[in-house]
Amino acid sequence: MDRNSVDGRVIPLQPSTVKALQRYLRLRTTHKRAEEPWLWLGLNNRPRLGYSGLWKITKRVAERAGYDSAEVSPHCWCHSWADGLKTRGVSGEHIMAIRGRKSPAMLRRYGADMASQRAVNTMHNLGDRYS
Repeated sequence: MDRNSVDGRVIPLQPSTVKALQRYLRLRTTHKRAEEPWLWLGLNNRPRLGYSGLWKITKRVAERAGYDSAEVSPHCWCHSWADGLKTRGVSGEHIMAIRGRKSPAMLRRYGADMASQRAVNTMHNLGDRYS
């Protein structure tokens, strides 16, 4: 099994993310469907946020940020997230644990997009070794 969903996992969050989630959870109690088990509920008392809603939000945010929305999907954030961690020196083992994965296949998939750029940046950061 590639995904470690049985054991559960701890997801590290930044303090600002924790504050935003706490604020959302307080507001969520006023939602007409607050008793439903889903974390993310729709606007205007609509039911839970599904994948199509997440897709629309991602496209809207991408356009506002100046990206071509045709090139962006919710799954792109997984690639960006993994690349950001690898760029900052987080080990593949730790990235797999945070994502709840047992197989390094995820690292190869997510990390391949920017692997060449990370390698070039690493070499530049070493400086001129022959001067």
